[in-house]
Amino acid sequence: MAKKLNSEERAEIIQIASWGVYHSGDVMAYNASVGCFQPVESFILQNIPEVDALMVIGGYPRPIVHAAKILNAYQDKYGKLPEFMTVGAGPNKGQMLVDSVNVLTEDALIMMGFNPDWVKKNHIHSEGNNTLATIAEIKQIVVHSVAMRFQNRPRIAVVTEPGYLLRLAQELSFYIPEYEFIYYETPVTKDKKRTFDCESFDGYGADIILACAWQSMHEWNEKRLPLTTEKMKSAPTVEQIRKFVGLGYCFYMTPEMLEELGYSDEEIYLMHETRYKEVLGVDASGLKVSQPMPDADTKVFMEKVSRLIAEVKK
Repeated sequence: MAKKLNSEERAEIIQIASWGVYHSGDVMAYNASVGCFQPVESFILQNIPEVDALMVIGGYPRPIVHAAKILNAYQDKYGKLPEFMTVGAGPNKGQMLVDSVNVLTEDALIMMGFNPDWVKKNHIHSEGNNTLATIAEIKQIVVHSVAMRFQNRPRIAVVTEPGYLLRLAQELSFYIPEYEFIYYETPVTKDKKRTFDCESFDGYGADIILACAWQSMHEWNEKRLPLTTEKMKSAPTVEQIRKFVGLGYCFYMTPEMLEELGYSDEEIYLMHETRYKEVLGVDASGLKVSQPMPDADTKVFMEKVSRLIAEVKK
């Protein structure tokens, strides 16, 4: 069973998540329209750029609230809304949801008062649960969008969870350099506010942050753009990541990643089986052996989403 983190350890995970927030210039991407590498940009609420579309990606509930704030500020600044798009069918580790992630995202925006026709204008039937699949869906939306398909280089604002943000920025700008992605510097949620299993350190939020941090530092120019030297100066150490993985937070660590961290095949099998039982309530063969984490219950999850939206609308 994963060791319950103390206050110092939780603060350390928050620090790693903060490192995982993307900031302008953390990566350089090739811009074919000008024939050179340029810094990939980011933005905050106070300097929202004019874009062709805003995209929510990743399947996390809280970024939807940030997207709503951005969209309201965008309308105040520019007197209009950009196109809206969202992709992704569901998590890739077996978590059960009542519907696909893109549908839940659209429904949540509608609950926050946005026009359903505008929200669903670029709706697709999503089946993607990994990077390459969601990239294909992004291209599908752009190709069929009147507002974007004729643009030389569509500008798309991206909103996601901060623990996933840096890795996503490296990957989207690597695989689709013909689009200009501009990433929202999503604020890191305070520990006590982390009420969903996918963000809570009593759930599997730490597992996501650790795995994404590790991936951001690996497979450069194969699956993602490299980080600048300046960004790497503040990167978490291998020892830091191994420490928390050793405490049981390995739900999103692949066997290959764990092998690089020095674990044997037998240790990897035991670590994964133990953590899968805790998160999903299943053993290595997929048989139910215990109760999963609370958010696996659709009613519990949607009640949390409704409370989050109600809090925002106050």
